[in-house]
Amino acid sequence: MVGGVPDSKESFWTFERSELLERLWRKGTPVPEIMRELPGTTKGMIIGKAHRLCLPNLHPAPPAPKRMRSEDFEGCRWIEGDPLPLRRGMFCGRPRELGSSYCPYHTLMSKRKS
Repeated sequence: MVGGVPDSKESFWTFERSELLERLWRKGTPVPEIMRELPGTTKGMIIGKAHRLCLPNLHPAPPAPKRMRSEDFEGCRWIEGDPLPLRRGMFCGRPRELGSSYCPYHTLMSKRKS
């Protein structure tokens, strides 16, 4: 181990580190603060391990969509739920990001790789 960080033959995620991550995560500790508590980690390491531990998402889901007809509003046009069969009025409806058909949250979602 060099400077508190394991060499390539050791696993970083010891039982103790995993327990500390879980305890901090469940308290709602922000990832940058968790990184300070677990030196040698990256944001990706923290989020990846939290995912593998099946920890709950720190970011709550966006509010429920507004049911409006597309002609009646200028809001986000992200289709909520199962798009087939497409039901009119099942758009997100939150304010759109400038130059986009979507709100900031759904603009990011539209650019995610599956």
